[in-house]
Amino acid sequence: MVIRAVLCDDEPIARRWLIRRLGQITDVEVVGAAEHGRAALDLIMSLRPDLVLLDIEMPDLDGLAVAAELTCCCDHAPLVVFTTAYPEFARSAFDTGVIDFLTKPVLMQRLEVAIARVRSALANRAAAAQLAELARQLDALRGNGRTLDADPHIWIHRRGEALRLSLERIDAVHAEAEYVRIVTREATYLHRESLSDFITRLDPAHYVRIHRSFVVNRANILAVRRRSTGSYRLTLRDGTELPVGKSYRSTIRDIAAFEAADQR
Repeated sequence: MVIRAVLCDDEPIARRWLIRRLGQITDVEVVGAAEHGRAALDLIMSLRPDLVLLDIEMPDLDGLAVAAELTCCCDHAPLVVFTTAYPEFARSAFDTGVIDFLTKPVLMQRLEVAIARVRSALANRAAAAQLAELARQLDALRGNGRTLDADPHIWIHRRGEALRLSLERIDAVHAEAEYVRIVTREATYLHRESLSDFITRLDPAHYVRIHRSFVVNRANILAVRRRSTGSYRLTLRDGTELPVGKSYRSTIRDIAAFEAADQR
């Protein structure tokens, strides 16, 4: 696997040094370089690299601010390695979840250690993605293999009473730790069960998992929007917008294509 890297440093000499040294590591390809934070964000959104090397001290938008922007707004968040001439930044840098922290002048041996950590993190990320896809497939198999009763329902316990809720009335289900939030047109209910277990109760012909945290009623989907980053968002009939997880994009594309064809 080739590690695609973007680097950002406002010092031209530092940029050239990193480009040259990274070029000496066989499985690393520098696909872009920026001299300030906003340019780095544009490159990251368009190139979708595996790794970003960020100088912490930059005018306007510094490396810490760039990393914070990536964690909240980037669908394909890359791994981050910080560089700085000031070692005292190390504590705050590692608090952000950064893979490594390099002090300038960066030594080649130390850079190779950082890349080794990146390799390991990427391998773990790939394994986690494969497990997520396996879980999704198992959910579908469980759903296809069960028998629906004539009146599928669930009992919801709240404030000392038990409420019988028809599963066909559910518009969406959200994961909340060890609970699920069940959304209907009339109200929402908190139920103690994992989302992976709860989805086995639902008819797969009418419900679809769009994210590790969300299941929606297909009839409740109003629009599917593709963003410039390549990610997708669903708009439900009540105006709620929900993200589509990377592992579920093909399912949503298939649904949108099928529904459009059915309307013609």
